[in-house]
Amino acid sequence: MEDSRKDIKVTSNIKKLKLSRNNTKKLLLESIKDLKNVKTKKIKVSNALEISDFWISGFSNKGIKSFIINGILDYLEKTANEYLYELTEGYIKINWISEQEQKTTGKTVDKLILNVKTGKRGNKEYHFCSDGEKARIWLAMELALNAVIRSTIDLALVDEVFDGLDAVGVRRAMSLLTAESSKRKILCISHRKEMEKHFNIKKNIIMENDESRLED
Repeated sequence: MEDSRKDIKVTSNIKKLKLSRNNTKKLLLESIKDLKNVKTKKIKVSNALEISDFWISGFSNKGIKSFIINGILDYLEKTANEYLYELTEGYIKINWISEQEQKTTGKTVDKLILNVKTGKRGNKEYHFCSDGEKARIWLAMELALNAVIRSTIDLALVDEVFDGLDAVGVRRAMSLLTAESSKRKILCISHRKEMEKHFNIKKNIIMENDESRLED
């Protein structure tokens, strides 16, 4: 009788062990499945992060944005200097700086600077130039900027480019604008009444009672 009870107890323990083993095996299989899902999700997330990092880096100041800005600045610099050569016989040259290294930290920061070289002198920033120098640079830059959009708009807009120019400067500016007018239309805005004689079509705008209107 005692042996029989022992057999029943052993059998019962074996059943419990089998049940526990089956449950453990089931949990193990579920864990393996979960682990596979986690690995799959990890791969997807890693891929998404890599793509995000690519675009973040690509459109950062050092990526495509920098490529586009520096590319345009290089073109503007080259084109403006060509116009400046016509206006000043090479006396004035410009160059753009889109970033600058800080002396204190050594880090490179975005900083748009227009440097100007006059004659044999060293570079100076645009705002240190004389009014005459600024007028010539402004005209060259306006024509260069208009050249960027020449493929879509056959028009160049120049605004107050004669201010600060002496008689020689005006003559050279008009010579340059006349040459440009063979390539595209030139719309010039000026407050200098004597300049209208240089243009075929003239429209005068007058202000009365704080309102602007075309003169009859």
